[in-house]
Amino acid sequence: MAHSSIPDLPAAGPLTGTELFHVVQGGNSRKVPGSALAQLASGLLGGRNWSVPFRGALVRRSAAFTASFPLFYAWDAIAYDTDGFFSVAQSSRFTIPPGVKKVRLAAQSVLGSNAVASGFYYSIQKNGGGFDYAPILNIRQNNSGYGDNRAFLVSPVIEVEPGDYFELRVNSGNSASATVTVPADAGAWFGIEVVEADDVVSLPYDSKVLALGAVAASSVVDLDVAPRAYRLAENAAGSQFYADTAPSASTAFDVQKNGVSIGTLTFGSGSNTGAFVGAQVDFAPGDVRKIIAPSASNGIADLAFTLRLEAL
Repeated sequence: MAHSSIPDLPAAGPLTGTELFHVVQGGNSRKVPGSALAQLASGLLGGRNWSVPFRGALVRRSAAFTASFPLFYAWDAIAYDTDGFFSVAQSSRFTIPPGVKKVRLAAQSVLGSNAVASGFYYSIQKNGGGFDYAPILNIRQNNSGYGDNRAFLVSPVIEVEPGDYFELRVNSGNSASATVTVPADAGAWFGIEVVEADDVVSLPYDSKVLALGAVAASSVVDLDVAPRAYRLAENAAGSQFYADTAPSASTAFDVQKNGVSIGTLTFGSGSNTGAFVGAQVDFAPGDVRKIIAPSASNGIADLAFTLRLEAL
């Protein structure tokens, strides 16, 4: 609502980078071009697109089969499956894996010609039965022998629990139409898309370690208290470990979380770069990380480590 003496401002169009924004820096108001803010955002995010990657599955029927009504489509070809929704052992189902909270489903059925006039009833079922907002389609077939029985179903976004399963069910309204041939047709498919999950995109949360000078035996070269939850990947993937003065013999540092060893950082004899070996480890706020030198430091000196972590 506009002030009585100030009219409403017009709606903003797409930003181009030429706009000026007011920021406070060092207690003073400054004008900053939009292009500078864009560069800052790109730097903070590593210049990457942090959108959530697609998750879901798509299967189809590649070989014909004959089944009795009511039938559940048995799928035999996988186009993609990001999270193990589909199993050959239960070929009619998509089963919800842990962490998935909301999904959308879609399916298309293709049936062969029917010997008698009848009706077909299509539905996507959950855990062997109907459910709220389940997609259902009824098709009346008044002529026998009609050979293009196709139907498309799509669900709204629905909440799910791990272990829930979904199937495409088809039935006939005429008892004389007991069986039907399902042809090999790429038009028959079943798809699921994850709309919401517990996990989120992980942003980088790098940690610097600098220990100048000679490394004393059994000394702590890194001591860090986690201010937020983060993850150290298996074998510290993406991290860098450098010693300006290489050791004269293989030298192994113990990496600890709350006093318990979680891996080993080793510099080979004469090597300026180290390698970490250890499983993936998650740190919670308040957890303490230490890197402890061995009892024989073998002349290694001037350490610079960058731990590539992921914020949780």
